[in-house]
Amino acid sequence: MSDRPIPAAPHEVTPEWLTAVLRAAGVLSRGCVARVRAEIIGADWGFTGVLARLRPRYEGTDADAPAPPSLIAKLPLAPRDIPSTFSAPSEPDPAARCQRLARGAREAEFYRHIAPLNLVPVPKLYYAAAATGRVVLLLEDVREARAGDVLRGCTPEAAAGVLRAVAPLHARWWERADIDRFPWAPAWAGDIQARQDGYNRRLGPFLARYGAQLPAPVHALLDRLRTRYGAVLAALAAAPATLIHADLHLDNVLFRPPDGNPPVVVLDWQSISRGPAAVDVAAFVFGSLPPTRRRSSVDGLLRDYHARLAGLGVAGYTLPQLREHCRWALLWQLAGTVGWLGSVASAGDEPAGREGELVRASLADGRLISALIEEDAAGLVADD
Repeated sequence: MSDRPIPAAPHEVTPEWLTAVLRAAGVLSRGCVARVRAEIIGADWGFTGVLARLRPRYEGTDADAPAPPSLIAKLPLAPRDIPSTFSAPSEPDPAARCQRLARGAREAEFYRHIAPLNLVPVPKLYYAAAATGRVVLLLEDVREARAGDVLRGCTPEAAAGVLRAVAPLHARWWERADIDRFPWAPAWAGDIQARQDGYNRRLGPFLARYGAQLPAPVHALLDRLRTRYGAVLAALAAAPATLIHADLHLDNVLFRPPDGNPPVVVLDWQSISRGPAAVDVAAFVFGSLPPTRRRSSVDGLLRDYHARLAGLGVAGYTLPQLREHCRWALLWQLAGTVGWLGSVASAGDEPAGREGELVRASLADGRLISALIEEDAAGLVADD
């Protein structure tokens, strides 16, 4: 943190500001940024904020220590040119804006305190600040990498690479008392009763718009969660706690070329929390693999991840425990889908562009629905 002004939008990233922060980061030893051009990227891939690729033109720099030719500016509270049906209704809400500010500040803290430990591959941080209702992160532009795409899915081999990449983070903080020295990383389960109440509020709008797409067993499960979603969260909160990404999906992963090292880069740490590793594992495995690929590979992926944990020193956590926690996490994913699509339904208009594609694919391609049925997630909340 510093007393430098925090840009609220890409056009406020001036040559003078960029010169100052790059000098402070130690990557601009001489000269200055004479001009900077900002290009909005990924405008239809996120629901909030703005990403911009910055292309500085330098003058008088050291040829032996070249400054980065491009950088990524992440501005989580900047106004978007392409509005999101999901987030637009909450834009005027001061409480929602405070929540987005807190999430942006959380990501800044991750890059300051966790990223330097090199436990998980992430872009290099050049600068981060969060204050006065503004947040900015200035990050490495990993230009040679290919962005993951949750709509396209991925291969089991790619999924295994992502799980291997996050396992060292999970293992390092597995049931460690010193995890409490990161007060900015909240408990993942949060206020369980509030989350139960939120589910119940969103379920009606969700069913009104999307219920016809769901098979009868899922309708029954959704109804059961009216009183049992809190128990789902409590069961996951009772699992061994560690630091988790808590929003691990393909849109938050970059894949480097075959000879790249590391092979993957994990983005978007606004949701980092203290919670069960199965939240990350289940969200990625069941959200990234089409049903046919998932059926043939899920056992191997979970075994590989579990073996990686054990090799990194995690003891006393069995593969059957991991599998059961992933089943609980599927129920959390279902409730999360209700929260997301219930919010979209309450907003009225059908989402357009890629957001609309994500909404349609969330149920239509069968990843979550088939996994819920085939993993017998409903059995976890069956009546006693």
